[in-house]
This record gives sequence, structure tokens and C-alpha cells, in this order.
Amino acid sequence: RSRLLFLLEFLTWLIGASICVLFGEAIFKIFTDDVEVINYAKLCMLFDIPCYWALASSLAMTSVIRGMGRSKAASIIFVANMCGMRQLWILFANAQNMGVQGVLLSYPISWILTLAGTLLYTLYLKKLGEFNENTDKREKLLFKYFKEFRASIKNL
Repeated sequence: RSRLLFLLEFLTWLIGASICVLFGEAIFKIFTDDVEVINYAKLCMLFDIPCYWALASSLAMTSVIRGMGRSKAASIIFVANMCGMRQLWILFANAQNMGVQGVLLSYPISWILTLAGTLLYTLYLKKLGEFNENTDKREKLLFKYFKEFRASIKNL
């Protein structure tokens, strides 16, 4: 199921990236005529689009971990990387005088680190044996409730 999720994320990323690359400048011109703003928007796309799949995947993996009943761990991984690492990177980029490009790099870096953290935590849970057992129990319970819900709708 996670493979299907990642495939759908990839297809969504591919479609979105294609639209941005093909029509990005025209879309930006709807909001502004300022050439400098449009150039910064293109720069932002240049940094974000190649790694946007990592954001989608990290959000999905965080949801998987939450669904396994480990919401605190998912929140800690997410906030530590999306906020903490991004802030540390921006401090580093400012110290190195990297400018706007340095700040823009903070996004893909935090997305990739969050994805790595969630994948490592999921592998850890799988090694503990919690991944399959809890998932199977929750799936059976979910399907039971779904069947009961369908039966109650038919009775209406």
C-alpha cells in the first residue's frame, strides 16, 4: 500500500512540476508585472520542484506513523526537521552569506531530512515487530467498522 501511495505522490509531483515548468512564468505574471519578483519566483521553483516529492513522502510517512499510534514520535520527527533543522540551516546560510539561495536550500534540506527520519523510524518499528502486527489489527478493525457502516446505510 505504501508503494501505491508513493506512486501516486510521484505522479502528482510529475504533473505539478510539468505545469510549473511549462506555465510558471505566465502564472506569475497574473499576480505581478515586476521582473525581479518573477525572477525570485523562478529561483524558488528551481530549488523546490526537484525535491517536492520528498515533502509529499515525508508527510505521508508521518501520517503512517501517526496511524500506527505513534503520534508523539511523528510530531517530534516532523517539527525537529521542518522547523529546527530549517532554522539551523538559515543561521548557517546567513553566517556564510549565501543570500536568498541559501535560505531557499533550507526547504529541500528539511524535507529530505524529515523523510529520512520517518523512514528510519518506520524501519525501527518494523524491526521491533510492531509494524505488521498493529497494522493488521487496525486494518481488520477498520474493515469491520466499514462493513457495519455500509450495512447501516443499506438499512436506511
